[in-house]
Amino acid sequence: MNDALVDRYYRDEDYQTFRGFRVLAVDGSAQQLTDSPQLRAKYGVAKARPSQLYDVLNGIGGVHAIIAPFRTGERVLTRQHIQAFLRLAFDTIATVMLFDRGYPSLTLPYYLMHYGIRQVMRVPSGFYPKNIGAARSNTWVTLTLSSAQALELREQGIPATAGTAVRLRVIKFTLPSGQIETLVTTVTEEEMPEDAFGELYFKRWRSEVHYGQDKYALEVENFSGTTPRVVEQDYYCDHVVLEFGGDRAGGSPSGGRGDS
Repeated sequence: MNDALVDRYYRDEDYQTFRGFRVLAVDGSAQQLTDSPQLRAKYGVAKARPSQLYDVLNGIGGVHAIIAPFRTGERVLTRQHIQAFLRLAFDTIATVMLFDRGYPSLTLPYYLMHYGIRQVMRVPSGFYPKNIGAARSNTWVTLTLSSAQALELREQGIPATAGTAVRLRVIKFTLPSGQIETLVTTVTEEEMPEDAFGELYFKRWRSEVHYGQDKYALEVENFSGTTPRVVEQDYYCDHVVLEFGGDRAGGSPSGGRGDS
């Protein structure tokens, strides 16, 4: 149902974009569960790992959503989001995905490039410090896949060999606090100028706000039962209702057209 609604929303092609890009943020969280034997058996602990692919310009958190065992890696869930997104053949608008500092790796940009999806990723200072850390803003660095990284990609169905070059554009800017923020991206200079990336990346914050709405306005942790089936039904129904239902969500997706 959710896929059909998302497909319908995008097919009209009158949704908001940023410099010609649909902008999606990948973000994970933690969700408290009732401490029952059934839920511990499914999720490992009395917590789950929700993750969402969120359209930050049109307010659609249900582009794709997952609730998984708590110890599931966020990059594992990211690949599930990407594959689900690729199955939604609604248009050919270019897409850029935003990631925070919990996601950096060299394999993830390569994985996305294989499918023609651009990315912007905030990276910590220790991420390839001799290459990315030493680079000036708005320059490209070339990194190479290790044997382990190439094997990881092949296991994910992506052709790759050790030594394959991965080119990333480095963007740096200074925050009001004086801290230097570093982003890496596969978006080219022709597609987006350097001075647009601060505005673009900080749109990712809307996905954090969306999680707050889930927890405090919709009280999604107040599940109606203590079995995995009930938890999953509540979680996925909340996402469909929140994005497209209107009554509980307070109207149409923010910035959207109001389809319901």
